[in-house]
Amino acid sequence: MFVRKGLSVKCPQGYQSYEKRLECEYPDCPKYRECVAELGVRPADVGERPWLDPSMPIAFNNVEELYSEVYRYVYEHVDFIDPEVYDVVTTWVLLSYRVEDFTIAPYIYFVGPPDSGKTRALEVLHQLSCKAVNCANISAAALFRAVEKWRPTLLLDETEIYGSEARLEIQSLLNSGYRK
Repeated sequence: MFVRKGLSVKCPQGYQSYEKRLECEYPDCPKYRECVAELGVRPADVGERPWLDPSMPIAFNNVEELYSEVYRYVYEHVDFIDPEVYDVVTTWVLLSYRVEDFTIAPYIYFVGPPDSGKTRALEVLHQLSCKAVNCANISAAALFRAVEKWRPTLLLDETEIYGSEARLEIQSLLNSGYRK
């Protein structure tokens, strides 16, 4: 085990000693998950990100080429009535990777009747956006912690939020969260 209740114990693979809590920088260690479980904490509490590491980046020669690739992917996987929405979604995906460069970043909001593709559009955004996290049925407290810890791209399905008790707290976070 790594550490429990203030003990200092060596990692079983010999990486490092830890005190008071697991702060492992080696999640590839074969014993990592076992040690995390033995501490009785969730992987997210010890620094694991709630998204997968990206695969090998696709090489592109210029921004126009990258834009075209993202546009093509969105076009092939989501059906929008208005063709201009493909440009908006593509631009929003690219913005998610550079959001720290701006003082204000817009939200994208899909409106439509049930079974019109809103959730499918969120799934595509999850695949393409930077540090995307689906937040269905998330509590306000968990949402605040996630934003503070990882600064992810949040993907909220409005049907999951509006029936919940946390609606006002989550709405408050969103109302203040588009600005730096």
